Amino acid sequence: MAGDLSYPVYIFHIVFMGLTAKIIDMTPIISFTALPKFTFTFVVHVVVSTMIDYVALKLIRDPIDSIRAKVRNTN
Repeated sequence: MAGDLSYPVYIFHIVFMGLTAKIIDMTPIISFTALPKFTFTFVVHVVVSTMIDYVALKLIRDPIDSIRAKVRNTN
């Protein structure tokens, strides 16, 4: 599973870094946490990135795998 997620993470992580930084900057919750801003931003980035990358993997890989299976069965 980690190997499957590596490519979507590689592709999308810079976008998520920008988005999570903007969201964190607009959120006042930082002042209520005991974590430093970098640690909080890092944790949010990892969680959001992993979830969205998993969804992207499912939306892209599963249809491609079914097409490959159909092609193999016709040969």
